[in-house]
Amino acid sequence: MRTIKVAVIGATLLGSGFDGLAASDNVTDRTASVAVGAQYDSTHIYVAPGDLDRLTDSLVATFGGTKSRPTALSVTPTPSETAFEFVFTPVGTFSVFGFKTPIPYPFGAERTGYLVTNFDAAVKAARADGADEAPPREVVVLWAERLTAGPNAAAGATALLRIADSLAMPGVDGAGLLEVPVASNGRGLREAGVLPNAGPGLAEPASTAAGSSSLSSSGRDAQAIAEGLAAGELAALYLLHSDPLRDLPEHELWERALASASTVVAHSAFLTEGIREHADVIFPAEAYAEKEGTVVHPDGRVQRLRPAIARPGAVRAEWHVLSDLALQLGLDLDVLSGAMASAQLFDAVPFYEGLTLEEIGGRGVRWQERASASAFPPAPDGVSGDGASELVEPPEDAAAVDGYRSVWDAPEVEFSPSLEFLFPHKQLV
Repeated sequence: MRTIKVAVIGATLLGSGFDGLAASDNVTDRTASVAVGAQYDSTHIYVAPGDLDRLTDSLVATFGGTKSRPTALSVTPTPSETAFEFVFTPVGTFSVFGFKTPIPYPFGAERTGYLVTNFDAAVKAARADGADEAPPREVVVLWAERLTAGPNAAAGATALLRIADSLAMPGVDGAGLLEVPVASNGRGLREAGVLPNAGPGLAEPASTAAGSSSLSSSGRDAQAIAEGLAAGELAALYLLHSDPLRDLPEHELWERALASASTVVAHSAFLTEGIREHADVIFPAEAYAEKEGTVVHPDGRVQRLRPAIARPGAVRAEWHVLSDLALQLGLDLDVLSGAMASAQLFDAVPFYEGLTLEEIGGRGVRWQERASASAFPPAPDGVSGDGASELVEPPEDAAAVDGYRSVWDAPEVEFSPSLEFLFPHKQLV
């Protein structure tokens, strides 16, 4: 019978004081400064590539269970290649590797980043081990919108750009920094121009492009709107799917702002406390399943929304209400259907040019893969990973974080009999 030579690392043995390896008596001495065992949740087995299937079949025959299909991986900071299979058995899970390049030695050398606390130091260490040039890989880094908000926004953005450069992400098709917005369709709203400092397609507002840079000419963000209302600079407020007392930070400022406003118009699907107390006019809004239009996934895929259920009672489409209000104010938007509203959006955003609802279809379209993607505005001069990275101390009170809520802190959860138990009652996170 042919003998299969293996080296085994047991997940239960890998702790802060022990690194197990059948092939050497000196591993503990050479890896004592690296405690990486906690990342393993399976027993790791290393065999010659030609023996991988024989061993995994033997494990299944001995213990029962199933195994995954073989795949080729690179699991080290430096270039490597290994065949790999999972084996799932009643006695535990086995990760079986058949390295075609030298087996990482000591086994701490295959750490995958779980222990990294200083990214710059980790990159230097990897390069010192031979990773001078990171191979092109389709790496995607997910980051929350909150990271680039508040007093540490610049430091957060700088850190993201440094990570991208360190992972050799620029220029690699499929790699990138993918933001997870605070609210649904956050990317789509920005690209449509729902911003205080940019128009459709992230272009400069017309007034700013003409030479004016004042806040009043380019728009106001949420806090500036609240400050303007509280100071009497603004009189009317239109709330589209928003209750500032519930959704936004600076609760006390918004209390003063709403009390000072002469007219508050709300467009909402739920009668929340702030809207009930302060709104003078309330338009019933569509629920998600009643909407028609488009939404943009965080990766840039434009997807089509079709109504799944009919709108009840006096509920009208949002484009319809906004169009009628604009007409009352002397502005004819020339929108008579949801399809016309979508067509106007596609015409207004340069990198959506030529897009149609038919092209979007049921699968959606990533606008970056279309010819019009070249119209996306370039990054401003000076944007790089070389900016300031000093963190600012947070404020002593909780006012600045009051608007950040649990994912379950939503009217859809609070007013749903089957989900209400998930609703966090006045809990800061």
